[in-house]
Amino acid sequence: AGHAYCASAIVLANAGLKVALIDEVPEGFKVGESLPSAAIRLLRRLGINHLGDLLDKNQFSLCTANASAWGNNNWTYTDALQNPEGGGWHLVRESFDKSLRHKALMAGVAFYDGKAGKIKTDSSKKCTYRTYFKSKKSPLPEFLESDWLIDATGRPSVVLKQFGIERTYYHDQLAAVCWLNSKTDEKDHTTRIKSVQNGWLYSALLPDQHRVLAFYGLSTDVAEMIRNPENFIKTVNATDILGYPINIEN
Repeated sequence: AGHAYCASAIVLANAGLKVALIDEVPEGFKVGESLPSAAIRLLRRLGINHLGDLLDKNQFSLCTANASAWGNNNWTYTDALQNPEGGGWHLVRESFDKSLRHKALMAGVAFYDGKAGKIKTDSSKKCTYRTYFKSKKSPLPEFLESDWLIDATGRPSVVLKQFGIERTYYHDQLAAVCWLNSKTDEKDHTTRIKSVQNGWLYSALLPDQHRVLAFYGLSTDVAEMIRNPENFIKTVNATDILGYPINIEN
């Protein structure tokens, strides 16, 4: 029931189909807080003309510019005024997904709070797929029957793997992500990106006054940073991407 599932469900429900979402919704922070301005074209297809139609004003903020430094310490700014559609937004991702899920429910989509388990097929019956629940947070039926399935489970590929379909991986890049308690007087609403020797760093101030900070690189480097957060902090502070140092207490 993430944004990909919900967007698909809303479009299908608006087309007159009977649609159900199956998901165990996680709690806490969620990665994916930057929304480019071009996304409004897709949101309008869902009946959302502005983020204010979906989120409270304290759940999203305008991205005023993109600030980047590639291979040196010279920052280049791409101002939002240069884009006819604006600079996009920074948002509280878990609130965005929750509001989009509510939009799907209002469109008539059913939501089952549980984890999909075994999927059986039988083309001789009225429905092609029978999806059983692996776990349930609330009373649910034993299974759901459907003609179609959409696998929007991301990297786990829960549905595809049951049918022996493997994901195609084009690269070995991952990310280490953390959320900081930002400075109370911080006003930087840019998206900041800076390269380092073995990858690049990304940061954005969120409307709830947390700051997301991420390192993108090869899986071996990311794994090392996750095992030893002090290496993550050392890399961040060496680049001065934020203009001030951070520590583990952040």
